[in-house]
Amino acid sequence: MDNARTPPNEGVETDRLASVYRLLVEASADMVAVLDLDGVYVLANRAYREFHGVEGDISGQTVQDILGSALWETEIRPQIQRCAESCSARFRSHRHHPTLGPKVLETAYDRIEESDADGLIVAVLRDITREVQEDHHYRLLFQSSRTGLAIIDRDGRILDTNPALAEIVGRSRDELNTLPISDIMPGDAFREADEVAQRRVFAAPHAAEWDSVLLHASGGRRHVQVTAWLVRSGQEDAGRMMLQVRDLTELRESESRYRRVVENAQEGIWVIDENAVTVYANPSIGRMLGYDHRKMVGCHIFEFMDDDGREFARGKLERRADGIAEQYEFPFLHADGHHVLTTMAVSPVFDANHDFRGAVAGIIDVTELRASRAQSEAIRLLSELFLSPRSLDQILEETPALLAATLGYPSAAVEEYLPDENSLLFRGAVGIPDYRSGEDFRVDASVSPAGEVARTGRSLAEPNFTARWSAPDARLEKVLPTSFICAPIPGQSTSFGVISMADPKPRADLSSEMAALEIIAKHLGSEIARRRAVEELRESERSYTSLVSNLSGMVYRCA
Repeated sequence: MDNARTPPNEGVETDRLASVYRLLVEASADMVAVLDLDGVYVLANRAYREFHGVEGDISGQTVQDILGSALWETEIRPQIQRCAESCSARFRSHRHHPTLGPKVLETAYDRIEESDADGLIVAVLRDITREVQEDHHYRLLFQSSRTGLAIIDRDGRILDTNPALAEIVGRSRDELNTLPISDIMPGDAFREADEVAQRRVFAAPHAAEWDSVLLHASGGRRHVQVTAWLVRSGQEDAGRMMLQVRDLTELRESESRYRRVVENAQEGIWVIDENAVTVYANPSIGRMLGYDHRKMVGCHIFEFMDDDGREFARGKLERRADGIAEQYEFPFLHADGHHVLTTMAVSPVFDANHDFRGAVAGIIDVTELRASRAQSEAIRLLSELFLSPRSLDQILEETPALLAATLGYPSAAVEEYLPDENSLLFRGAVGIPDYRSGEDFRVDASVSPAGEVARTGRSLAEPNFTARWSAPDARLEKVLPTSFICAPIPGQSTSFGVISMADPKPRADLSSEMAALEIIAKHLGSEIARRRAVEELRESERSYTSLVSNLSGMVYRCA
């Protein structure tokens, strides 16, 4: 018996394939219809029927029956005839959906080239309304954007630009769209842009941003910020990139003008980040503190303060983080160690997300101003002291404490010069380890710098004078380099003595403080001379009164 299988009936197989094709067409999301050359439907799938608002099988009906004679005559019949002649036709058509309104359809007509299907046309329609709308919106955005936009291919050719970019470079869009991008970029800028495009945009791909320069048609240059990203079509690389170009020229010019103002400002400008690290310091603050302002960048502000200043600044930094702006006086440390008294106006800095990013301060050196005010205050207080009923000894005893308090020195003394002994007698002092009020405290004028001032009548300002200083607990003493100033107190023939002041901390400007002390010394000298003249006059009056009294007694006895 022959076990060979009999081949299936070819007609049955064909019918089966036809059924499969019908099912596939019926389930397709695209609208599919088969028409003859006279516009009679042979087949229309569910998507086609639903879109055109008909139910059931429409085989045997005509396009005029379903869509109307106008559409048949103006669109469908001409396309069928075209397809019959060239085998296919592609076009967009506009239809009005009964409930969804106007729609844009992408339509493809293809002639079936089968012997038993000769004269039939397959029509495939796809609703592209959303894509068209998105493309329309994109074109509107592209054209109306105030930021320059351009589409560039891999070879650097400009494919499209918007009016904003044309304005930036001073050319028409028509002209731009025929140029390579190298024509609107100087050489260095183009090489950088090409490297970014090839290595980061096309190869990675990643969006990239950088500052660049474009050439204006007038010959000038425009500073711009460029952002580039790959243009894709679905998941495929379209071989093009989009450039977004922001014109920063005016911003850069404004920044340049602002920087010149800040760089040339007499006021110190200091900017710190949220960690109190310097991010900018202008030349004025550098000169104020004795540093190269460029080398201050990257330094913590605590590096310019003493221990007390750091403790004070910690509390102020917390207030900056809380958004508090304020003004206060603050003593910074100069590079040479002395204090620089300043007035600071400080404001916090926050970013777009309202996160604290640091602070900016305007700083004025008020050391000399404070010294001038202190000098005026010292003279005022001395004048009040001179007008009081105190004796000269009391005035000399109280003057050092008054000067130390107003001029900010921890040590001060008034010393009377005794030329016969070549010694200095302390008439009043504060901050001198060995001095006790009321005691006869003298020093050898030949070994004291104050003795030289008293003998010569010339003032002395010494920033590194060595002196003994008592520790705060009064049990220890240290020998420290000291800022020392000494001015002669004018007398009748020689100096009455001297006023001296000392500070173990370096002082900012001994010359201005020396000038203040010399004025005070002259005031004190004048008061001493006045008091002594009054005392001499009173002594003369007492002698005259005594003489008159004695003469009167003698006359009385003779009589």
